[in-house]
Parts: sequence; C-alpha cells; structure tokens
Amino acid sequence: MEERLGKEYKLCSRKRIQSIFNDGKSIRSYPFACTYKKTSFDDSIPFQLVVSAPKRIFKKAHDRNYIKRLTKEAIRKNKLPLTTFLEINQLQVDLFIVYTTKEVLDLNRLNTALNKLFNTLIHELEKSQL
Repeated sequence: MEERLGKEYKLCSRKRIQSIFNDGKSIRSYPFACTYKKTSFDDSIPFQLVVSAPKRIFKKAHDRNYIKRLTKEAIRKNKLPLTTFLEINQLQVDLFIVYTTKEVLDLNRLNTALNKLFNTLIHELEKSQL
C-alpha cells in the first residue's frame, strides 16, 4: 500500500466541511478531537480530511503550521488500518481533526495518539453499521 497523503485526501469543499459539523459525530483522543461524517462511496479515496490547530492556543502562524505538518505526517504513517477498514466495508468518511492541547508533542507521541484515534474511529464506524 502506498504511504503518501496526496492532494486528493484534502477536503476543500465548504459545504462538506459545514455538513461535518451539522450532521457529524465527534470523538476525542488526547491531543485530538475528531468530527467525522460518512459520505457516499467513491472508489478513488476512502477518506478526506482537514487538520486544524486553533489560533487562540497557538498565536503564531509558524507554530500552527508546524503542528499541522507533524499531524499530517503522523496521519500519513498511520492511515493504513483506517484505509483498509473503509475499503473493505466500502465506506467513505470526511474527517475534521483538531489539535487541542497547548503543548507541542513530538512525532512519536503523535503517532501513538493518531493510531488510538483511528482505532476508536474504526470501532465507532463498526457500531454504526450494525
């Protein structure tokens, strides 16, 4: 499986982002809060996402960009279980991931946290399918 997180994984549509917050469900796993919504299945990609670091916590843009860059790298490394689950069940999900803590965590801790977040997301999607 390819480990890249290309442009097709980026969620840009304002309508779809707004519908995530209107109709989606939320899960939390330190240091992330994730709001997700199932969408219609498209063969090309199993999920699209937005990564956010709040301006009220990180005042400087270079801090927010650094956190988003680290988070995207961790997502790229840990997306395989989520991708395989979604492809097997023919689901597609829109994700909005928010970094919620005030401290900047290293990449190893972010990898662990995102792996836990994705496992929680898979568990929630399994429950909703039953």
